[in-house]
Amino acid sequence: MAQITPASRALAACLALVVIAAAGLARAQSEPKAPRYQVGIHSAFHYAARDDFEYPVYLFQQRLQRLVASELRAKLQLGVSITPRLSFEVGLPLAYRHALVTLDWVVISPEQALGPLEHSLSGFGLADPSLAFGYRVAEFGAWSFSGRFGSVIGLDDNPASNTFPRRMPLSTGQSQVFASGRLALALGAVEAALDYRFAYFVGSAATYLVRRVGNQSYASGGFGDFLGHRLELQTRIGLTKSLSLLLLPRAEVSEVPRLMQQSERIEVFDFRFLYELYAAAGIELELASEHHLQLRASLPLFQAFQSDPFFPLRMPERGLSLIWEVRRR
Repeated sequence: MAQITPASRALAACLALVVIAAAGLARAQSEPKAPRYQVGIHSAFHYAARDDFEYPVYLFQQRLQRLVASELRAKLQLGVSITPRLSFEVGLPLAYRHALVTLDWVVISPEQALGPLEHSLSGFGLADPSLAFGYRVAEFGAWSFSGRFGSVIGLDDNPASNTFPRRMPLSTGQSQVFASGRLALALGAVEAALDYRFAYFVGSAATYLVRRVGNQSYASGGFGDFLGHRLELQTRIGLTKSLSLLLLPRAEVSEVPRLMQQSERIEVFDFRFLYELYAAAGIELELASEHHLQLRASLPLFQAFQSDPFFPLRMPERGLSLIWEVRRR
């Protein structure tokens, strides 16, 4: 029996994307019109400090005492309607990351030990771009249902060293395909939507896993495929004609990938999933008929990043975000 590989799964997902696009193009043009285009700048500042290293992190092979990471991100989000129901979206993020790393004590001999050392790392550039198709499936009264299908491309995972990182990578280097469904309800000044997103990470080699273990001797590695789930309740409450309150609680489940060694999967951790619950809220101000400004704050309640081996390559959304959008109808 032929084995279904991650590459074949990704190909099947791409074919499904083509089918969705073709179906949207076949819809009648007399249906209700969607926004002709949408342009937005999504900026955010995230900060997290980790001092629990019962479980190691992938980026550092040395024992750590403390790791403080921050991120300043700005993403250009573009969306255009292909048909009244089908839209295409692209996201181009720029990111600056900084990490202050404190190494643990190193015992050289019974009489001598090397005290904690601090190192500062930073990185700037293009983070993981995204492509997606959105489709408005159905509308019935105050209810509506839509879906999205796309991919996020992992790019910058290079720490510039095989021993101790010299720079801060901007990505885990793991690409994903995702599908999401959104059920929305509009009742006057109150709008609510339940959004579920499923992500499949194909699994690939990671530059930060290529390490020097001896004279002209290196250990290489990659990840097997893994999954991610996200469920978000999006509520907008109109306070005035131009001001709205946003309530955005979110739950996430992330699978911890297994390392690949000569086509064999190796279990590194004694747990398979990370669970996170975000408390998030914000306000939205309608500056004009087409211009919208949002200020959001989010906080991870479970602090799963304290056990996340991808930290700080995968930053928790702990901080503030400012979103400006133009929605042309």
